[in-house]
Amino acid sequence: MVGSQTFRIKGTGDERLLLTNKHDIVLRKTRFTCPRTASIGCDKASSDVPRNIVKELQNDKSSGILRITVE
Repeated sequence: MVGSQTFRIKGTGDERLLLTNKHDIVLRKTRFTCPRTASIGCDKASSDVPRNIVKELQNDKSSGILRITVE
Protein backbone atom coordinates (compact mmCIF):
# COMPACT_ATOMS: atom_id res chain seq x y z
CA MET A 1 0.00 0.00 0.00
CA VAL A 2 1.26 3.43 -0.93
CA GLY A 3 -1.08 6.13 0.34
CA SER A 4 -4.53 4.91 -0.69
CA GLN A 5 -3.18 2.88 -3.63
CA THR A 6 -2.91 -0.88 -3.41
CA PHE A 7 -1.44 -3.60 -5.60
CA ARG A 8 -1.86 -7.32 -4.97
CA ILE A 9 0.49 -10.13 -5.97
CA LYS A 10 -0.28 -13.78 -5.30
CA GLY A 11 2.52 -16.31 -4.98
CA THR A 12 3.51 -19.40 -3.04
CA GLY A 13 6.04 -20.40 -0.45
CA ASP A 14 8.58 -23.19 -0.67
CA GLU A 15 10.75 -25.08 1.79
CA ARG A 16 13.81 -23.73 -0.06
CA LEU A 17 13.00 -20.10 0.86
CA LEU A 18 15.62 -19.00 3.38
CA LEU A 19 15.01 -15.22 3.55
CA THR A 20 18.53 -14.64 4.83
CA ASN A 21 19.31 -11.45 2.90
CA LYS A 22 19.16 -8.47 5.29
CA HIS A 23 18.57 -5.84 2.59
CA ASP A 24 16.42 -7.21 -0.24
CA ILE A 25 13.41 -9.37 -0.91
CA VAL A 26 12.31 -10.64 -4.32
CA LEU A 27 8.89 -11.96 -5.35
CA ARG A 28 9.40 -14.19 -8.37
CA LYS A 29 7.19 -15.45 -11.19
CA THR A 30 9.61 -18.34 -11.67
CA ARG A 31 10.48 -21.19 -9.27
CA PHE A 32 14.06 -19.90 -8.83
CA THR A 33 15.14 -19.31 -5.23
CA CYS A 34 18.06 -17.53 -3.59
CA PRO A 35 18.57 -15.88 -0.18
CA ARG A 36 16.54 -12.84 -1.37
CA THR A 37 13.47 -14.82 -2.50
CA ALA A 38 10.31 -14.31 -0.43
CA SER A 39 7.78 -15.92 -2.80
CA ILE A 40 7.80 -17.95 -6.02
CA GLY A 41 5.27 -18.65 -8.75
CA CYS A 42 3.84 -15.13 -8.46
CA ASP A 43 1.09 -13.97 -10.80
CA LYS A 44 2.68 -10.59 -11.49
CA ALA A 45 6.09 -9.12 -12.35
CA SER A 46 7.66 -5.78 -11.46
CA SER A 47 6.54 -4.46 -14.85
CA ASP A 48 2.93 -4.98 -13.70
CA VAL A 49 3.23 -2.56 -10.76
CA PRO A 50 1.16 0.53 -11.67
CA ARG A 51 3.40 3.41 -12.74
CA ASN A 52 1.68 5.80 -10.29
CA ILE A 53 2.79 3.57 -7.37
CA VAL A 54 6.34 3.39 -8.73
CA LYS A 55 6.42 7.17 -9.16
CA GLU A 56 5.20 7.73 -5.61
CA LEU A 57 7.81 5.35 -4.16
CA GLN A 58 10.58 7.19 -6.04
CA ASN A 59 9.91 10.17 -3.77
CA ASP A 60 12.29 9.77 -0.80
CA LYS A 61 9.62 11.25 1.51
CA SER A 62 7.18 8.47 0.60
CA SER A 63 6.82 5.10 2.20
CA GLY A 64 4.84 1.97 1.51
CA ILE A 65 3.55 -1.04 3.38
CA LEU A 66 4.25 -4.58 2.23
CA ARG A 67 1.80 -6.99 3.83
CA ILE A 68 2.45 -10.73 3.55
CA THR A 69 -0.55 -12.94 4.22
CA VAL A 70 -0.23 -16.70 4.70
CA GLU A 71 -3.32 -18.76 3.95
